[in-house]
Amino acid sequence: GLPPAEARGAASALLYFVLGHAAEQQARLDWERFHEAHPDAAPDADTTFSLGVALILDGVASR
Repeated sequence: GLPPAEARGAASALLYFVLGHAAEQQARLDWERFHEAHPDAAPDADTTFSLGVALILDGVASR
């Protein structure tokens, strides 16, 4: 396992990622305009979320 300070940091990072993702889901009013300006942005929120969680957890696991 991780030392306590790193475990708290990892938990905080994951928590804030999840909260930020939830807030983004609630604020999708301008999604079409954003997607027009950034056509390479992932339109699938579930895929984007899963990738973000995997990246965070992989980083924690590599410690």
